Amino acid sequence: LMVCLALLATNAHASVSAERKALYQSLLQQPNNLSLNQQYANLCITENDYEAAIPALERLAILQPSNALLRLRLGQMFK
Repeated sequence: LMVCLALLATNAHASVSAERKALYQSLLQQPNNLSLNQQYANLCITENDYEAAIPALERLAILQPSNALLRLRLGQMFK
C-alpha cells in the first residue's frame, strides 16, 4: 500500500487542489482508511485525474474484495 502512495506522490499534478493534498496527507497516516480512500478517489475522478484515482481504488479493492461495483469502477479507470 505504501508503494502505491509513493507512486501517487511522484505522479502528482501541479494543479492539485488543496483538499486533495490534505486528503493525501491523511492517507499517508491512515492508508487503510476506507472513507479517506473513497473520498480521495472520488475527488481525483471529479478533477479528471483518473491515473491518481487508481491507487486509492486498488487499495479499496484489496480492503473490500467482495465489492463488485468497486472493481467495476476500477476497471473503468483503464479506458
